[in-house]
Amino acid sequence: MLAQVQAGPSCFAAVGGVLVGNAAWPCCCWLYIPAALYKHQLNGCNNKQQTSTRPGDFAILPAVVTPDIRQPIVSQPNQLQTSQYGLGDPDARFRVYVANRPPMQEYHALAQVQPLCRGEIALINQACGNGWRKVFNVYAKLLFALPQTPLFTFHQHAASWQDYRDSRLLQNGSDTALLFSAPQLEPVTDRIHIIAGRTFAKVLLEQGLAAQLQWLNAEFAIDKRQRLLICPYFDYRQLNNEKIAYLVSLIRQLETF
Repeated sequence: MLAQVQAGPSCFAAVGGVLVGNAAWPCCCWLYIPAALYKHQLNGCNNKQQTSTRPGDFAILPAVVTPDIRQPIVSQPNQLQTSQYGLGDPDARFRVYVANRPPMQEYHALAQVQPLCRGEIALINQACGNGWRKVFNVYAKLLFALPQTPLFTFHQHAASWQDYRDSRLLQNGSDTALLFSAPQLEPVTDRIHIIAGRTFAKVLLEQGLAAQLQWLNAEFAIDKRQRLLICPYFDYRQLNNEKIAYLVSLIRQLETF
C-alpha cells in the first residue's frame, strides 16, 4: 500500500521502519529509522503519539512539523516567555538552556518539561544528526567533569559520561534538564542555570531577562546571586575540554555562593 508523497515535511511508515523527509526539498533524501527503535520510543514514554507499522505496509503517517531550527525560540521583541518547557527532569536543579529544540514532531508542541525515556537520546541523534549528538555528549561530559558533592551526584549513577548519557541524562529523577525557554531566576533557589550560546543569551537579555551579568571574557558571564552562567554553545569546538574545565570552575563558584 503506497501513499502519495505530498510537498512539505512528512513521515512515512516503511517496511521494517520509518522514513522521515521533506518532499519539498530540491533533492529529497529520506532518513530511515528502524521500526523497532521508533516504536520502542513511542511505546515507552508517556505523552508520546502511538504509531503502528506492519511489515509490508507503506502508509502515510501524520505530517512531521519541522520548525526552522535556525530561529530563536522567542521571536517577538521585548517579550520574554515565562513558561518553562523542554526535555528532562521537571524538578531538575541543573538546567541548561538552548535556543532550539530537536526538529521532530514529538517535541514541536512542548508546553512543559518532559522527561526522556532510556534510548530516546539515540533516537534524536539518528533523526536529527551530529549537531544534537554533540549537545548531549558535551552535556554529559560537563556533568562528569564536576567533582562529586552533595549537589552533584552524577558519578553515583554511571561509570562514565557515555553510560550516564545513555542511561540517565534528561530522564525523570536525573536532576538534569535541557530547556528551550527562558530561565526563571526568581525566586532564587539552589538551581543552577546555564545559557548555552552568547547570541541566545543576548536575545533573552534584550527581551527582559532580569540578570546582572558580569562578563568574564568574550564567551563567559556570571550572575552569582541568581546562579546564572553564560557559556559557549554545547559543541566540541565551541566548548572544548579546556573551556569545560573553566565552566566547571564557575559552577563551583555558584555552588559555594
